[in-house]
Amino acid sequence: MSSWSLFTPVRCKQLHSIQVRDQSRFNSRAQSKRSPTRALSRGRRQWQLAVCSQDGLPAVLVTGASSGIGRAVALHLASSGWRVFGGVRREVDGALLKEEEQRIEPVIIDVANAESVAKAAALVRGLLEDDRGLQGLVNNAGVAMVAPLELIPEAEFALVMDVNVLGPLRVTQCFLPLLKKAPRARIVNVGSQAGTLAYPGFGAYNCSKFALEAFSDTLRMEMKMFDISVSHLSPGAVKTPIWERSGKRSNDVMEAASTHEAAAQYQELNRQTLAAAGNAAVKGCSVQETNFAISHALSDPKPKTHYIIGRAANVMIRLRKLLGILSLDWVFDWLVLNALSKF
Repeated sequence: MSSWSLFTPVRCKQLHSIQVRDQSRFNSRAQSKRSPTRALSRGRRQWQLAVCSQDGLPAVLVTGASSGIGRAVALHLASSGWRVFGGVRREVDGALLKEEEQRIEPVIIDVANAESVAKAAALVRGLLEDDRGLQGLVNNAGVAMVAPLELIPEAEFALVMDVNVLGPLRVTQCFLPLLKKAPRARIVNVGSQAGTLAYPGFGAYNCSKFALEAFSDTLRMEMKMFDISVSHLSPGAVKTPIWERSGKRSNDVMEAASTHEAAAQYQELNRQTLAAAGNAAVKGCSVQETNFAISHALSDPKPKTHYIIGRAANVMIRLRKLLGILSLDWVFDWLVLNALSKF
């Protein structure tokens, strides 16, 4: 299969980022288990993270911490000296997270529910001292869906947009008062290469990630007056259960649409896209890659505005932009459809 495709990611040891080319540079900055209040880089000015809690540790909220990227980065940050509030939707997920890492404080939060988000913000506010703030926010919670646009029900499309776009908006709005209290606070939005690269069958997911990228860009400019940095993560294929979980919902959608006159026409395409998603979940990069990038965005004196995780994502995003400028979209379409045909 062509190495250009999202659906055949290179091995993790080969993965790099445009901005993050040397993992060892992160080891001293983000992976170190020393106190986050330290010098973060050689030959550069000293910059210290603020003391944001009664424990003397900078505090961060990570949504979607029950599994995948969110869980991995919550554990990583807790072991690196952060006070971590792990956002989960169910009590049982919070208990499992707490069992694995006692330093994580589970917070029940459903980003698709405004009342739940407001309650979570009130809880975190109460756990922090009155004059202390939240040093970091990682908007990670998200859902995925594989279904052709002609067949996907409006309710399912709306759900993906609600969780992946309105979710970060709700969380950001409710937690901004706490972020403004912390000097040079950080917001990290976890997007996807799907926010730049559109693929057949991934329409709802693509739309939500394109919107999230615009959300990050706009928020970044609006937050400059408050000295709050906003970073956007665009990982390529990562080994997480998000596509495995979405597979059943996608199959249910296609089964419900089986009486549609066009259902048979999309059967093979849907099979290919689900297979491609499954391939990404198995052969994608380790969450260690995203851990490094998120830690850098939260801890470095000069965080990047965009982090592209993975060589395949790096190449595809650059190629897609170039082909668009040259009005050669048909080349990208051919590469994608040819890659899908291999499944």
